[in-house]
Amino acid sequence: MRPANRLKRFLYLYGKSARPYYAFVTGFAGWAGIAASGADFSARMLVALLMLFASWGINQIINDWLGLPEDRVNAPNRPMVTGELNARAALALSAVLMLGSFAIAWFFSPVSVVLVGLGYSLNVAYQYSKAVPVLANVVFGVMIALCYYFGLLFMTPDLSVAELASVRHLAPFSAIALANSTMTYFTYFKDAVGDRAAGKTTLVVLLGPRRAAQVGWPMALLPFAPLVAMAPTFPGAAPLGLAALSLLVALHTAWLYQRHPEGERTYFNLCWNFRACILLQATVIATFQPLLGAVLWGLGFLGIGYLFALHADPRS
Repeated sequence: MRPANRLKRFLYLYGKSARPYYAFVTGFAGWAGIAASGADFSARMLVALLMLFASWGINQIINDWLGLPEDRVNAPNRPMVTGELNARAALALSAVLMLGSFAIAWFFSPVSVVLVGLGYSLNVAYQYSKAVPVLANVVFGVMIALCYYFGLLFMTPDLSVAELASVRHLAPFSAIALANSTMTYFTYFKDAVGDRAAGKTTLVVLLGPRRAAQVGWPMALLPFAPLVAMAPTFPGAAPLGLAALSLLVALHTAWLYQRHPEGERTYFNLCWNFRACILLQATVIATFQPLLGAVLWGLGFLGIGYLFALHADPRS
């Protein structure tokens, strides 16, 4: 194969391994922080959004490498597992992109560099935290919710610690953290066999998929608790309407896992699982900017469906 074709193939496999449908998760979490900042549209905002949407893919390559033992069982067709994607080259590209993100963050908002470093560190810690039930869900939820503060501080780096710790920001941070903890909980159903073989003691492994599916119902409701606390400050009816629609999607997700806690169908439940997560995050955006949140809610619902359809192999 010619060098140019090898490069194209490598970039394609890197992009596939980055799982683009997940980009909505970090993208919308950080966009909520940008919306909370009240900043006007600018080139600075575009840079922040580019970093947020790209951050998942950069981290996912590291995740795939650290998770090879369980992926050999759960997802034997993934490019890094099959050897099609050169692990060293992929990790090197992620390392370069990481260094670039540090440099950009330092240029625009030095304080946000801390959040970039924490995000990358928690991604590594996440793989090892799966040995302790529930801990991995907490680590993952906090890791993604940090994107909220990254977006906020990238746009408004001079905020005081007191303001950052106020209910105005802690409530959306908590909603995003809980949404992602729940999303991760449901992803463990498809990984139960490989996780058990690799010694990863997730709650799904501990309880077994069928009993764990019962826990899925309260898990689906958890992210809405902070929204209830925020309700008195909602700017109009839009956030309330989006919250109601998001709740229906969350309950539909729990129902799907109740019906299909095991087997190939569990993989396809992921589409609704991801939707439930990012739609709640779009609802959080709507609590600051209602029209933007509503538009992103619709785009997120459609976008997840389209991008997930491009990854229809349950073994990858």
